[in-house]
Amino acid sequence: MRHAALVFILALSLSACRETGRDDVVAETQSLGARICKFVPTAQTVLAILAAGRPELASGAAVAKAICDAISAQPKAQPGALAEPAVVAGVVVRGSRVP
Repeated sequence: MRHAALVFILALSLSACRETGRDDVVAETQSLGARICKFVPTAQTVLAILAAGRPELASGAAVAKAICDAISAQPKAQPGALAEPAVVAGVVVRGSRVP
């Protein structure tokens, strides 16, 4: 019984570390996006890109660069037409432009 409780506590603490790590990557991605290309992706967008599991997109800097590259590569939409969404790792990029 004591062993099971110890395993549960250890597993809980490790999952908290993993969530904190993800929060750090989200914050880093959003901060870098704002500085690099004046675009702040939503946390859900960043988490979905990370969940895609691509090794080259495992850090906040890499995700921010990929998002900025995708946004800058978007063609301008014709008046009255919707622009194609930016996509990174199969994830539609959502967020907002900042001044």
